Amino acid sequence: MSDLIEEFLDAKSVEDGVSINTLQAYRRDVKQFIELLSSVKIENICDEDLEVYLKKIEAFEYSPKTISRKISCIREFFKFLLSENIIRNNLGIIFELSIWKYFPENFKLSCNK
Repeated sequence: MSDLIEEFLDAKSVEDGVSINTLQAYRRDVKQFIELLSSVKIENICDEDLEVYLKKIEAFEYSPKTISRKISCIREFFKFLLSENIIRNNLGIIFELSIWKYFPENFKLSCNK
C-alpha cells in the first residue's frame, strides 16, 4: 500500500506541481484514511466505508478547514485509483455530491466484501 501512496504523491507532484507541504499533508491524510479503514481492501471500499471514515475523523474534532482538506485529498486519491484501474467506481464523487457529513439517500454503491 505504501507504494501506491508514493505513486499517488509522485503523480500529484509531477502533474499538479503541489508544494512539499501539501505532499506531506496528503501523505498523512491518505495514511490516516487507510489506517482508519484497515479492515477493508482499497478496491472494496464502498460508500458505507466512507461514511465510517467521516464519522471517525469527525470524532477527532478537527477544524472544518482540516476536514475539508482531508476530504479533498481522499477525493484526489480516488481519482488517482480510478485512473490507474485499481478501483472501478470513483467513490470520491460522493464527497462532491454531498456536504462532508452526509451522503445522499439515493446514491449507494454496493460493497464487494
